[in-house]
Amino acid sequence: MEAIGFTELIKNILETSMQERFIGNYGKIYDYWLSNQKSVNTEFIESFKEVFTKATELQNEEKKGPIAYIVISFLRTRIIEEDYQLRIDLYDEMFYLDKVECSGYWKVDFVFQYLHEDIELFKEKIEEYIEKIQDNSYELIKKDYAAIYNYFLYEYLKKNIKLLLETEEYQSLNKTEDLKIGFGEYMDKVDIIYDQENP
Repeated sequence: MEAIGFTELIKNILETSMQERFIGNYGKIYDYWLSNQKSVNTEFIESFKEVFTKATELQNEEKKGPIAYIVISFLRTRIIEEDYQLRIDLYDEMFYLDKVECSGYWKVDFVFQYLHEDIELFKEKIEEYIEKIQDNSYELIKKDYAAIYNYFLYEYLKKNIKLLLETEEYQSLNKTEDLKIGFGEYMDKVDIIYDQENP
């Protein structure tokens, strides 16, 4: 099959059966969060408190300046490895050029619990037309498809970011007046979900 035909096939499957499946899974994820809101939110808060505490310790040792950016990012390699964690990084005004690392992770299995099943179904669908394709093709598809799940995380963060701002650990941080919190791919462009100047 020619490359363009293969691309069209993938697009067709994603826009039909996989889109319908994700809509169903989105509802399941939301229902899971509603039923387990306390435990999900607690793990969310505790993951960030740990990084905030680490940053405060570095500041007390005069190793890190005021925090200007908090970046929550996904790593595509972790998605391929089915290690579903978001990375948390605290940066000074130098942003990605900040030389003093202060990071941690937040496990988000509750969102990605259906991704593996989705990819297996996708394999079945595509192998109805193609006998075998390279495993790395599935990896690329998985990374792109995972972006849909990342949208749920984006919405979750926008809705619940205030839970972090209320913690003692966040309040104790030495921060710039224009601190921003962003979400995106690791070391890439981020979408701002909180701006201290325009809360």
